[in-house]
Amino acid sequence: MQKIPTILTLTETDRVLITIRYPKGPGTQTAASFRNYLCALIMLDTGLRVGEVIQLRRFMLWTQGNCVKALSVPAEIAKLHRERVIPLSARLETEITVMHKFMWLNCGDSQNAFVFHTGDYLKHITARRIQQIVCAAGMATLGRRVWPHVLRHTFATRLMRVTNVRIVQELLGHRNLSSTQIYTHPNSQDLVTAIAKM
Repeated sequence: MQKIPTILTLTETDRVLITIRYPKGPGTQTAASFRNYLCALIMLDTGLRVGEVIQLRRFMLWTQGNCVKALSVPAEIAKLHRERVIPLSARLETEITVMHKFMWLNCGDSQNAFVFHTGDYLKHITARRIQQIVCAAGMATLGRRVWPHVLRHTFATRLMRVTNVRIVQELLGHRNLSSTQIYTHPNSQDLVTAIAKM
């Protein structure tokens, strides 16, 4: 029997995101915390793996003076080397636009720069660093570690509630449908809704 993936509730998600954005309380946002927030939001709203997120380059999110409407994940950065296209949520488009206005315009013209870079725009931060950021936010707000993959699980589970398994498979970049089916687990609200529809 496959293990049911750990996911976050909407309230838990909001709390973790706020802590990542304002690590020392309201009004304490820094360039690094803004970067970290966008990173977490991308994982939560696109289902990208942490190894895919760190390899995103600016042109993948911002091109021809605008935020892209859909993120093209090229085969060379995808875990299974399968290209996929993921439409962006409205809130993600907003955050990318803000990132461009306040961060990217002031840090050089290179569209090839990594979105989540170190001091050198052509070197990305590590997956381990993102793991530390997300885990620390989980401990601070929920009293438990939240791994980056939990954000992907949360995305997939929420998506499964509004669409079919084949679409979820495509957006997650799974080769086999069996990998996607772990997100079909019902929760207590699903059971209540099913009975109410009888």
